[in-house]
Amino acid sequence: MWLAAVIIGLVAGILSLIGIRAGNRLGRHFSQWAEIAGGCVLLLVGLRILLTHLMFL
Repeated sequence: MWLAAVIIGLVAGILSLIGIRAGNRLGRHFSQWAEIAGGCVLLLVGLRILLTHLMFL
């Protein structure tokens, strides 16, 4: 039973390291565009929540 937990932990750790390294490399190239895109997504999510609570959707 503990072997499954160890394997899951190792896979999660390795994939996290890969994601961190890929994020660092991609961040250098797409940082400005990613900030703008992320801001737009947050605005749309906030607008959707507001309209949902005002019962327009």
